[in-house]
Amino acid sequence: MQNALSGFTRRRLRAALAVGFVLCAAHSAAQSQLDPASRQYVKWNSQADAVQKLWDARLTYNRPWQWGTLNQNLHGDISNNIHKGSGLAMGRPPQNTPNSVYLIPKVSIRSGQLPRALHHLAAALLTYPSNTAGAPFYPAYTDSEGLDYLANTDYQRVGTYREFIASGTRSRHDNAMGYLPTVALPACPAPVTAAITTAWNAGTAGNPGTRQAKDALNAGGAMAAYTNAVKWHCYAMRAAPPNSAVFNQAAGYMEFDHPDGPPSGREYSDSNEGRVVYDYINGRVYYTPTHYRPSYRDGNTLQVSINNNCPDGRTCISPFFEIVH
Repeated sequence: MQNALSGFTRRRLRAALAVGFVLCAAHSAAQSQLDPASRQYVKWNSQADAVQKLWDARLTYNRPWQWGTLNQNLHGDISNNIHKGSGLAMGRPPQNTPNSVYLIPKVSIRSGQLPRALHHLAAALLTYPSNTAGAPFYPAYTDSEGLDYLANTDYQRVGTYREFIASGTRSRHDNAMGYLPTVALPACPAPVTAAITTAWNAGTAGNPGTRQAKDALNAGGAMAAYTNAVKWHCYAMRAAPPNSAVFNQAAGYMEFDHPDGPPSGREYSDSNEGRVVYDYINGRVYYTPTHYRPSYRDGNTLQVSINNNCPDGRTCISPFFEIVH
């Protein structure tokens, strides 16, 4: 009976891995549709320029939505189709008033307003197989030009999104400010936790085995029974933001450094402050060019807050934009 069960389990895992290879090819094809070789990419001149271009590219569902529009004045088509930060009901930042604009503007990846590296990373994440068991943990994707300048957290040059996912994950994103929606979290299975913990502890306190942990999640065998959403959640439960030693908690988000920070700086002058935040449960991609600082109007001039809060007397927009298909 035990041998028969083991054989069944082996067949099940082989089938899951086979499905993973098929999914890998399918997702690569989907990425190429979002990221055609002929596309022209914009460049941003500053953080304010990045915010303005993203705002101008927002999807409004054929309804007017001006800068500074208050929540109660937004048409239902917009309010119902654009996510809200979870702090909205509590009057949380970006502005401590219930009238704050907490809606997160959506920007199509096809809008033509995303710089090259950000477009490529968004294409990889939007087609990433997050909720299918047996799918590869690493995206099997390199953009059509090789993207040999894609930077990781140490700004070393790597060539594929496999390397970026492996090396460029900054930390979990805790969403303490309430900028993003609340995510329903899964349980973390013991075998996945054990694989991550073993790899993590193989490093040192100052340099844990984060890459080794992701390599373990990408392996076949027992890992093929779990979805990437579950794997990312288990990893997030172990990861901590910079300057924090708090583990075993997660909000459903992972943070990536902007994929084209120093030394290349090809996106815009402050690209090292850009952050991609990935909702690994729902497969949603959020981006802030301002390192979580909201923006507001000072007359005709667009300003970026000097901290995570909106200045008194101003109506700000969320620092996040959601990148969608």
